[in-house]
Amino acid sequence: MNDVETVARRQKVRLRPSSRFYGRGVGRGSGRRGIRSSRRFSSFIALGCVMLFFVLTVMLLASRLEAPRPLRAARTVAPLESVTSEKEQDFVKKASVLKELLQRRQGIVPLSEKLLSNCSKPETWLSGIDLRGGDIQNVPLKMNAEECCNACAARSQCAAWTAVENDGSCWLKGRLGRRIAAKSMTSGLLRNAIQIEAVPEVPQAVMPREARKKQSVRPHCRHTSKDELRLFYKAAARDWSEAFPLGNGKLGALVGLEPWSGRVAIAEETLFERRSDIEEAKAKRQAREATERAARAEKNKSTADDKKWLSKPATPFEAFQISRNALLNGNIKAAQEAARWLDAGPVPSFEGLATLNFEVSPSLSEVLNYERSLNLEAAVASARFQATNNTIVNYKREAFVSAADNVLVLRFECYPIDCRVEISMQRLERAISSKPSQQHLVISDDPKGKGLGFAACARLLNTTRQEKDSKNKLTAIGSSTTFLITGVTSYTSETPVLSCLEKLDAAAMYNYVELRQRHIQDFTSAFGFTRLSLRESARFVPSSRQDIDTEILDTGVRVAELGEECVWQNKSKYLIMDPSLIALSYNYARYLLVSSSRENSVAPANLQGVWADGLKAPWAGDFHLNINLEMAYWAAGGAGLGQISTPPLFDLLNRLAESGRQVAQEYYGIPRGWVAHGFTDISADARPLGENRWALCVTCGAWIAITVYELTEFEPSNCTNLKSLIKHLQGSVEFFLSGYLIKINNTLITTPTTSPENSYRSTIRNKNASRYIWSTLARAPAIDNAILYRLFQVYEEACARLNDNCDISNYCDSELVTKAILAKSQLPNHGQPQYCAHQQNMTTTLREYPLTVM
Repeated sequence: MNDVETVARRQKVRLRPSSRFYGRGVGRGSGRRGIRSSRRFSSFIALGCVMLFFVLTVMLLASRLEAPRPLRAARTVAPLESVTSEKEQDFVKKASVLKELLQRRQGIVPLSEKLLSNCSKPETWLSGIDLRGGDIQNVPLKMNAEECCNACAARSQCAAWTAVENDGSCWLKGRLGRRIAAKSMTSGLLRNAIQIEAVPEVPQAVMPREARKKQSVRPHCRHTSKDELRLFYKAAARDWSEAFPLGNGKLGALVGLEPWSGRVAIAEETLFERRSDIEEAKAKRQAREATERAARAEKNKSTADDKKWLSKPATPFEAFQISRNALLNGNIKAAQEAARWLDAGPVPSFEGLATLNFEVSPSLSEVLNYERSLNLEAAVASARFQATNNTIVNYKREAFVSAADNVLVLRFECYPIDCRVEISMQRLERAISSKPSQQHLVISDDPKGKGLGFAACARLLNTTRQEKDSKNKLTAIGSSTTFLITGVTSYTSETPVLSCLEKLDAAAMYNYVELRQRHIQDFTSAFGFTRLSLRESARFVPSSRQDIDTEILDTGVRVAELGEECVWQNKSKYLIMDPSLIALSYNYARYLLVSSSRENSVAPANLQGVWADGLKAPWAGDFHLNINLEMAYWAAGGAGLGQISTPPLFDLLNRLAESGRQVAQEYYGIPRGWVAHGFTDISADARPLGENRWALCVTCGAWIAITVYELTEFEPSNCTNLKSLIKHLQGSVEFFLSGYLIKINNTLITTPTTSPENSYRSTIRNKNASRYIWSTLARAPAIDNAILYRLFQVYEEACARLNDNCDISNYCDSELVTKAILAKSQLPNHGQPQYCAHQQNMTTTLREYPLTVM
């Protein structure tokens, strides 16, 4: 069924067949008569199926009436004393524990004493049970079950623990999560878990789509929401992925706004692993492996890989030549083995700075009317809820990351009682806690350790009363408490701790209202260039409630119900349409880019913006030049963020082109131009970092240069940026036309190179049989052809713009421009993607995506 028929069927429109599409060869006589006869035949078949289904249904009902089957008895859990088998006793015990934990989570029964763990008594532990979720650390501790229990008991925010026997890891829990049976795991609950668990979780407002389909639940029809500049939820964040991201381009924070105990993941844009540390670790590993290879050689037990190390090329350029010649001769296996020596090592990972933990007391028995929101226009996250303690207590939280003062601001309010707020900061590696004064708390790197120096600092802004506490905490009591947090690394300061404290003290000169006003004024000036609103285009949908226009819908509900059917008066069905949700997505994307990339940022938005939870970000949190970095900035110009968010991208390109000149000479023997590969980090390393199947993308540096050029099209009068950019475009063109591209049958191709995350199956023929191997090296993949065509085109356009708009002539190399124009017509298929099935000495099969192998 095509798209037109699908839409027509939904709209109940009858399509009239046309002889243009249904010729005389269909059925008897004319095309239209053939269609009618085929429809009659289809109708007979449909009628027969309906009658057969009716007869079978009647027979089934009759059989059930004649011989009714007895009801199956409900499954019960026998008392432990009546079970004789040891295995059955263990099963019943686990079932009882899981049942009571589930009832406790639902608020049916209180948490009994028998479920609490005694760290010195293993019989009180929950053997074979895993408590999922609620982790208060991102990386497991390495310890056994008893040590894990003691570690949990030593932390006031720890409610439960889970130890894994296989790898000796320990997970500490801030709240009780989902319980499942697991053979190799042991868990336990502590006495201080009673108070934390006594507060039931705020119920999630969204029923999963699969559950609604299974239960045939259709939402009631309502007006489309008009909320286009705010994320709104009626439940607290369960983990960091549901937390609100706050940032100012330098400092990032993930704020969950939990009611009583919670955590804030803090990151600083320059905190990456140091390349020198990675190189040192790599050298030590290679030295150890060389010793092991020598030992095996003495015993005549050398492996196949040991023999490859004996023939390792002396330089990357030699490895490149061997790989290129092998690939041109169709020897894919030899080309792959030679290309492995082009690997320049792992990519330095973006790291989280610190985790701030907070506890609010008294933590009351019931949370009412919880709601949290993120105002995209003001970049302020807030939460409101109530709790009962003989009287209703009102709570409010606010958080924002100010670019004007470069601090994270956290505010806790409660009324009519005073609240006690306690914060602490932790980092699992390379961290030392200190307290310079009663108002300051610092986590800094160990001077004896390795890695980039850093400091995370917190300060109490104002409070009614402050408690004297341990050196690792700040505690305040009052109706309103405000904390300031910031971070600095040795990338930007030689004395991170001193610079960190100076920033806090400078921000503390303002009160909370002034800090908030300065932040909102700064952010709105950056965010407010453009705005998308689709409220007027919203289609009217009948409302099942009188006050539906005043109801604020949970954003999760809006996402889950978009495009689903809704019911009106239990009869009519409508499709839920929410144009404002599309506008909200657009505004949220702009918010994320402004929050992670500002004009004074050191680096552009990385793979996770400027946010990280834990020591290392997923996928290293670096800069993926093979599409991700380009994609993050594709819409920046059209969204009005060119002057705000793109300057750090320009700066990265400048540094990348500088380091890429040395790489062009060292790896490819080309003295002119520059090259960069699939990944890089804050140091703008242009070498092929990481595995070749992802990293050996020789055109990825040109791709980022093209992206930056396309951003300059939104500022046609900015001749300064255009002049500096033309140098980089010219350098990239020079690299490819002065030595890297080779001509075969009057066609310019790249090799060896890869199509990122792509592979193909190649045949290896032996004397006896043939076998297949998965390969990644290719000649002229589609991505290279497309990027090179656009690169030559962009270089020509940029030179013309400089001459026409900026009145600057003779700035470009006219001979190189002519070569670039000619090279466009010499690319495979004129730069268009094309898969060539026939290869000399090469049999390939597609695996995932079309891959060009010349």
